[in-house]
Amino acid sequence: MHKRTFLLSSLATVGVVALQWVMPCTAEAATTSHTVRYENTQIRVDGKLEQDVAHIVATDPWSGKPTSWLPLTWVKSLFRSIYGVADARFSAPELRVKSPTNGLEQTYVAVFYANTFLQHKLAVNASWRGNIWELSKPRVYNPPASIDDMQISGSGPASVVYDVAGSKISSIREKILAWLNSATVTALHLPPSTPGITFNANVGPARLTIENSNQPPIQIYPAYTITAFKNGRFRVNYESNVVTDVQGKRILYLYAPQLYQWLKQNEWETDVAAQ
Repeated sequence: MHKRTFLLSSLATVGVVALQWVMPCTAEAATTSHTVRYENTQIRVDGKLEQDVAHIVATDPWSGKPTSWLPLTWVKSLFRSIYGVADARFSAPELRVKSPTNGLEQTYVAVFYANTFLQHKLAVNASWRGNIWELSKPRVYNPPASIDDMQISGSGPASVVYDVAGSKISSIREKILAWLNSATVTALHLPPSTPGITFNANVGPARLTIENSNQPPIQIYPAYTITAFKNGRFRVNYESNVVTDVQGKRILYLYAPQLYQWLKQNEWETDVAAQ
């Protein structure tokens, strides 16, 4: 075993790729020759044939069993075009072999892990059946069409609320609406926080409240739970890139990386002023 980065040698090699396409991670991997076979593939979305693409069958180094692999560049394109996801984050084995179409060395990702991401994070009906990948479009999310007013409560005293600065209100509204319009509903179900814990302050992430006339307010914040320990300490557990959207009794978990970052990393502080 040795450490290496995303760029591999010309041999058929197996490694690990975290699908964070802006900055591939370094991973432990074994460089090994692998026997692969090529097979035709149909990608169907809501029953409609979207594309024919060649996949390969080779051993999954994590399970030790034969599995199907698709070109990483094609999977990235699929996630962007159908699901609007430009930075899917999940770990999966990767395989570097020659493409059956042009003979050039190409990186493949195991379909099983991409399929699991779609099912669990994006609430997509996805199934792999030998040489057909059946997919559905994401569940419909109806974001607010406008924002009349909005506030943010940051970490600290629960009574401290921040309002959007007057000179920036239009640009901030546009930014938040754009993030919500690109959000997709996930199938996330967070485990409950430790019962019976109370705080005299907001110990979780910042919370955005959106208000529109004749509608219940919407509260949005990075998805999290709190775990309490016997020594009086606690830990806030976050679900990366997912925000909780609460309106009345309706609770949704949205895959919205930019909005998550804006709230979780307190980037909102440069856009608001204390009341």
